[in-house]
Amino acid sequence: MELVRYIHLNPVRAEMNNSPNDYPWSGHNAYLGKELLPWLTTDRLLSMFSADVPTARELYEHFVAEGIGETRRDEFHSGTFEGRILGDVKFTDDAFVKANQQRTGNYSHSAVIDFVCRRYGISVEHMVAPGKARPYAEARAITSLLVSELPGLCFTELGKLFGRDIAPLGRAGRRLLKVALEDKGLNALIGELRLEIRSHGFSQKVESSYVADC
Repeated sequence: MELVRYIHLNPVRAEMNNSPNDYPWSGHNAYLGKELLPWLTTDRLLSMFSADVPTARELYEHFVAEGIGETRRDEFHSGTFEGRILGDVKFTDDAFVKANQQRTGNYSHSAVIDFVCRRYGISVEHMVAPGKARPYAEARAITSLLVSELPGLCFTELGKLFGRDIAPLGRAGRRLLKVALEDKGLNALIGELRLEIRSHGFSQKVESSYVADC
C-alpha cells in the first residue's frame, strides 16, 4: 500500500503536479475508477482497504492524500539483494540467471552453514535432516535469512545443499524476522550473527565440514 502511494506521489514530489490525479502517466486514476487500463490489476490493492469497491476507492484516495508532503524514502530506491533487485528469492535468482550475471561477494553457502551450526552447537547432518524440531529448524531459518542478506549467495544453491525447495526456505527466514520482533533474545542473536559473519568475511575458498560430509 505504501509503495503504491509512494510511486503515485512521485510526480508531486518532483513538483510536476500538485495532485497525483493530474498526472496522466501512472495508474493512480485507474485505482480511482476514473480510467480503464486493461493491463493493470487494481483489485488486490483495493481489497486491502475494503471489500466494497466504491468504499475502497474512497479510502485509497484518502490514503494517498495523507502521503502528500512525504519526502524520499530510501527503502523504495534500492533492492533487497545487492541493492539491485526488489523481489522474492525465486524472482531474484531467475533475474540473475536471465541476465547471465554472477552475484558478487566473498561468502560461500557451505561456510555460512558451518558458521550457524557451530553457533548452535549442532551438526550439519542434523540441520539438513527433515523435521521442524528446535533448534534445527531455527538454525535453518537463520541460515536462510543470512543467505538472503549476504552478497554473492543465492537460494537456488542453498536449496540444493539442504535438499529443499527455495520458496519454503525464503518463507522460513521471513517468519523468523517477524518472530524476532517480539523475541528480544532471538533479535539479539540475529544481530550478533549478522555482525560476526560479516566481520569474518568468509571466503568462498573456505574449506568446510559440509563439503567434506558431501
